[in-house]
Amino acid sequence: MAITHAAEIMPPVPLRERGEAELILLWLHRYPELTRKTYASTLRSFQDHLQGRALRSVTIADLEAYAASIGDLAPSTRRNRLSSIASLFGFLTKAGHLAEDPATLLRLPKVGGSDDPGNFTERQVPERDHIRAMVDAEPNERNRLLIRFAYLTGARNAELRGLTVAALRERPDMAGEGIGGQATLRGKGNKLRVVLIRRELWRDLRAWIEANALEADSPVFPGRAGKPMDGATAWRIVTAAADRVGVKAHVHDIRHAHATDALDGGAQLKTAQQSLGHASPNTTAIYLHRRPKEGTALFVDL
Repeated sequence: MAITHAAEIMPPVPLRERGEAELILLWLHRYPELTRKTYASTLRSFQDHLQGRALRSVTIADLEAYAASIGDLAPSTRRNRLSSIASLFGFLTKAGHLAEDPATLLRLPKVGGSDDPGNFTERQVPERDHIRAMVDAEPNERNRLLIRFAYLTGARNAELRGLTVAALRERPDMAGEGIGGQATLRGKGNKLRVVLIRRELWRDLRAWIEANALEADSPVFPGRAGKPMDGATAWRIVTAAADRVGVKAHVHDIRHAHATDALDGGAQLKTAQQSLGHASPNTTAIYLHRRPKEGTALFVDL
């Protein structure tokens, strides 16, 4: 039998014998594209802090010093950065590159309190009128549809970019309820969920698809040369549209606005959880507290 590849005569290199740079790449490639970019950026920041030292030399004191160096960031941002660093050290330890994990003693900032700037605020989440203005001022038809789809379905950045024509289906049975179709979205953990599409948006999506002769496997919101757009492009589309009308918003803010407005409009918590693709209803319930309709202030006066 002919040998066609070196792997047929050479055993794979054990993880513990691989170099640090290779292990970092293996760790990064366990995550989706946008997460990889975020984690890579955090790692560069941490490596700058180490000033060239190898990760093998890092101690809990180094990690605490890095945590202190990013103390001006919001607690949620600090937690995300430190969690990604801890994930890397956990991976390096399991791979046998480190004898023990220095990050096991790392204290992560608490988030979720009322004083956490990373929580939802009226300033951070655009109002419906803001989103309508973003759509009206957007000169590009694809971008207008993307912003409308993001708000009316609550889709994530990656779900918008991964949406294909084949994932759309007409729903004539729900025409009386203002629904024209549905979309199957591929969310976190490769999980699929179905979201409904309002009649006006469905009509405009079908017209867009026909006008551009998009095939079944074509992305609904194509990038260059008809290929799926990257995460940065979708991000820029929304931030530019927001800047154009004097507000600050990115793709995930549009999703937050969808969730908040749906619950304000009477959607049941379980329905919102399923539509948003949240694993836990506790995540969805956060949106209920952005605009409370009950509180002790209703019962006191001065």
